[in-house]
Amino acid sequence: MHETHRFGPATAWIWVGLLVWAAYFLAVYVFAALACERGFADVRIAGVRVVPFAAACGLLVTLTITVAVAVVAHRHLRSRTPTVLILYR
Repeated sequence: MHETHRFGPATAWIWVGLLVWAAYFLAVYVFAALACERGFADVRIAGVRVVPFAAACGLLVTLTITVAVAVVAHRHLRSRTPTVLILYR
């Protein structure tokens, strides 16, 4: 019975990770489209074109957020007294 109460929080943490990556892919796609449309796709930053540079910076941010979410999720799901959001009774 105790484990069934952890299904909700575990599912929520999985969704957080998926949403973070979906936001990253959407941001890179939109930025690449805007860069091509507005004509600044050939601009270089530190010798790298702007779209791959922005994608790499976004990837670092996304990986950092993913690791932070994983650490927090692990702490919450492994704690003796779970801190869960009660959505129903």
